[in-house]
Amino acid sequence: MVQSGGPDSPHSNAANAETSASDEARPLAPPASRECDGQPILFATTHSVKEKPTAPLPRLCRQPQKPFDKPRPACYPLGPRRVGTSLSGQGRNLTPIIVERHGPKKAPMSSSLAKSVSLALLLSIALPVAVVPALELDTERFMPLEEVQPGMTGVGRSVFQGTTIEEFDAEIISILKNAFPKHDLILARLSGGPIEEAGVIAGMSGSPVYIDGRMIGAVGYSFGLFPKEPIAGITPIEQMLELFEREDRSTHPQLTRHEETWEELLAGFVYSRASEPSHTARSLAETAAIRHPLPSGGGISPVRTPLVLSGFDATAISEMTSLLDRFGFIPIQGGAYSGEEAAEIPLEPGAVLGVQLVGGDASAFAIGTLTYREGDRILAFGHSMFNSGQAAAPITNGYVHLVLKSLYDSYKMGAPVGIVGTLGQDRIPGITGRLGTEPDLIPFDITVASPGLPAPETFHLEIFDDPIFAPQFVRWSLASIVRTTNRGLGNITLHADTEVELRSGQTLHLDNIFSDLTAIDAAGEELGTSIALLMLNPLERAQIARMQTRVAIEETLRTASIERLHLEQTRVHPEEEVALHIWLRPHLERPIPVQTRIAVPADVPDGTYQLIVSDAATAQAIEVLRATWRFIPTEFDQLLHLLEDQDRNDEIILTLILPRPGAVVRGEELPLLPPSVLHVMQPELEAGEGGMTGGKVVFRTDISTDFVITGAKTIPLTVDRSESSVRK
Repeated sequence: MVQSGGPDSPHSNAANAETSASDEARPLAPPASRECDGQPILFATTHSVKEKPTAPLPRLCRQPQKPFDKPRPACYPLGPRRVGTSLSGQGRNLTPIIVERHGPKKAPMSSSLAKSVSLALLLSIALPVAVVPALELDTERFMPLEEVQPGMTGVGRSVFQGTTIEEFDAEIISILKNAFPKHDLILARLSGGPIEEAGVIAGMSGSPVYIDGRMIGAVGYSFGLFPKEPIAGITPIEQMLELFEREDRSTHPQLTRHEETWEELLAGFVYSRASEPSHTARSLAETAAIRHPLPSGGGISPVRTPLVLSGFDATAISEMTSLLDRFGFIPIQGGAYSGEEAAEIPLEPGAVLGVQLVGGDASAFAIGTLTYREGDRILAFGHSMFNSGQAAAPITNGYVHLVLKSLYDSYKMGAPVGIVGTLGQDRIPGITGRLGTEPDLIPFDITVASPGLPAPETFHLEIFDDPIFAPQFVRWSLASIVRTTNRGLGNITLHADTEVELRSGQTLHLDNIFSDLTAIDAAGEELGTSIALLMLNPLERAQIARMQTRVAIEETLRTASIERLHLEQTRVHPEEEVALHIWLRPHLERPIPVQTRIAVPADVPDGTYQLIVSDAATAQAIEVLRATWRFIPTEFDQLLHLLEDQDRNDEIILTLILPRPGAVVRGEELPLLPPSVLHVMQPELEAGEGGMTGGKVVFRTDISTDFVITGAKTIPLTVDRSESSVRK
């Protein structure tokens, strides 16, 4: 996995230490004799390369290990890039799911899921090690860091009320050289205006500071949790202006490979119905926070960013807080603004500048300050937001309702006014944006029919197009809207039907039903995980054109467990129909019978088999154990089919498996292969193109019911072609 964030990242020290330790313990293997794409390769597992190779550049290939680890060898050109140690250094084993006669066991997720989804993804822009050319600073407008001296005084600019830019005072205390790797900070004491009582205020990030009319940098950092005076770290303007240089060298985001994270998320999705649902989309962003530890009492940390939320309920905000707090956000409940038009608010240094993560009938607005404007290009924040490298979220101007003063965290409460451009760079020195450009947004409509509403109601949202956080806001939005239009406590039955249209013209249809105390969260989690798999997939870039979810709510519990089975005949000829009786026990009701007829296919050999009658979760768990590689798509159409072809929770699944080996190659199953063919295919399977199957499904059907089904039972069925066979 490519080490992300670059050598300038303040979060890279621990990662570098891990890399060093890993390199010493696990040296690279010697060159192998195989080739990859016609180039010589070196084989390794998750080792790092410290030194730059000399020409010709070899490639580092990982040998395939196990399903959901690598479906095929992946080659990474070494060149002048830093190859870091993977956070998932050990092979990932999927815990088998054992099906008993009394129902399915829950299988805990592999602990490696939380490790490898560790979202170095948020730091996933691969940066060349090459040194950026020295910036020629306009010394008439900007003061070089070398001229800034302790004792100098200056003024800063920021908005504390409405849209009016006010000045505050700044006294230079010292220069912190190399506060972060190759990043200096100017230590300053602030005063004036609300800062006297509030201290360094969340939302001041990016406030420009001037000495003798020349800009020295932007307020970006604070010190400690309960400082007695407002001490701030000012990011030097030279470091911020370098972001323009990076922006000029890039035309569009160049994300590194996401296969490891995607495969772990895929494993979570495949197993999620037989395990805890929190091990899917939610863990994708939760483990990202590992890279952003909470500041210690005496540490340097970015000035916190208010994330003003409207249209989200308290439950969603509480969950956002536990996650986004580590990224320096303060999620607060606020509201929209209906005053000035966006065009009437001047965008100049010191003005409110925010990043809008969600807009429409729900809003998530991160408040900061504009540092510098050069034509249609802007600098802001003085620190990173997610440190995601190149980004494309909407940037907006804004309005400040008030500064809420607090001993712990004083912050600006504000609201977005209008989208004015698109985010460009999100890196350690700050963020850049370009005015007048339209960002890529995901239109998301949610229609809810509920006993709490006189008629179905539709909510219109726009979510910023980001593969990590867009799925989180999809599930938060869905859950919040359903909870606020329905009761938030008690058993409910929820039917969710979603249509996803891609810009390629392809569509994805997701349809399921949930019924229990956690139905709302389960529906949001399943949708969010599906969207994450779609957006993170390494097979083909999936750009969502629009999404629509229709939700129907019943304020009752509609569940039933499989209680017992009965076959009218347990010994049958092939193709002979036999009646199967299934008894379901609904919640708080007497058992009810369900009857169907089944027939064994003509090519099934004589013998005794176990007919499995189960819920959707157990059926999927059995199928994964039988043919794991079938759940590893190698083509984008296979991924769409996998996401769409999920059994509904209100179906009874009947499965009969013939215990004969086969294979899955490149996502396609080849059942009942002769041993000679399997032997010939063995090198291809060992190369990571597929794997063996544990049998062939000779019979599989589903029965729709009016209940969410739980449980599983088996019953023996004997196939006997003899004319004298006795049927029982």
